[in-house]
Amino acid sequence: RLGATIQDTEEGNGVKILEVDEGGAAAKSGLQPEDLITEINGKKVTNVQEAREALREKNASDNWRIQTLRGGKPVTIEVKIPKELKKSEL
Repeated sequence: RLGATIQDTEEGNGVKILEVDEGGAAAKSGLQPEDLITEINGKKVTNVQEAREALREKNASDNWRIQTLRGGKPVTIEVKIPKELKKSEL
């Protein structure tokens, strides 16, 4: 889980980050509200559906490589994939 709320853009040129969950993977990696995500792991992202699909795909590493535009300038951010921990009552 990335830990961010995203939205389509009217231009269809990526997805805009609206909110970043405090303490989540997005916040820890440096993603910020108003960043425009354009690629995830080398795959172009033009809408929320494409972003969700790219984030669901298995990745050989423990990171997502996210390309954003921040203030019109490209920024590449590595986001550590949170490990899904199992629990059980004994």
